[in-house]
Amino acid sequence: MPPQQYDVPPPLPVIEHVLSYAEVQRHCRRYANASADTRWIGGCARFILEGSRKVKCEVWVSGPSSVGYVPELKTEGFITKDVTADIRRHERAHCAGWPADHPGATVVERHRHDK
Repeated sequence: MPPQQYDVPPPLPVIEHVLSYAEVQRHCRRYANASADTRWIGGCARFILEGSRKVKCEVWVSGPSSVGYVPELKTEGFITKDVTADIRRHERAHCAGWPADHPGATVVERHRHDK
């Protein structure tokens, strides 16, 4: 999860899209950084610019009950409301300025990849 300084309401309007996990995979894969486990892209965010000025932030989030890859189980499963809320919080932190390389991130126990 994001560090406290980014876990705040974004300073820009946010446009949010709640989609199935499969739709988020199709849309967000192009934004994944090279080191990401691309089996698990729960959401993504991008800024909308006017010239060089950021005017809005757009986020895509996997909705609850969609089937997606569950890292801790190393298989597919249902995305819960809690996981959707965590994805939303993560992506909105990017809207608040959290860099894509996730400095200061903490792992939520239910999301651990090494279980």
